[in-house]
Amino acid sequence: MIQPTKKNPDALAGAIGADRDKKAVNYPGNGTPPDRLNARSKYCDPAHKAVARMVGYVLTLGTEAAWHGLTIVFLRLTDHERAGLAFATLRSMDKAQARLTFEAAMGCTGAGMPQAPLFNHMDQAMFWADMAEPASLAAYCLASFNAMPRGRQAAFLDHVHGRAAA
Repeated sequence: MIQPTKKNPDALAGAIGADRDKKAVNYPGNGTPPDRLNARSKYCDPAHKAVARMVGYVLTLGTEAAWHGLTIVFLRLTDHERAGLAFATLRSMDKAQARLTFEAAMGCTGAGMPQAPLFNHMDQAMFWADMAEPASLAAYCLASFNAMPRGRQAAFLDHVHGRAAA
């Protein structure tokens, strides 16, 4: 009886695709083959990935220092990208909160106190009222009303009530 020759296991391994002589393939990042990476890993700009990671960290921490640090990371983005993020964020808020957020970010302090009139008091008052914050408007309105003599207060109220009826 003829005995079949025994096959070398290393030779068989090469026949089925394994090659022990080749080094293991080193894939970028986490060792996942490129065809199995998610779309963000394959196509996103590295700056965008860094910003997205940092936003996650800041949301987790939630501290004032973390939010201030995020402004530095945002410098990796273009002006257009930062404007888009700011626009989308402000649009997601109600108008009062968006206004407060914008004013805090830009260091706005409102219109301040009314200035001396350039032409007449009414022109200056209307100019100031267009820029004043609602809280400032209410405070100056009440203070002005309380400072008026009684007769002037009555005339002012008649004017306001007549305007409301119209």
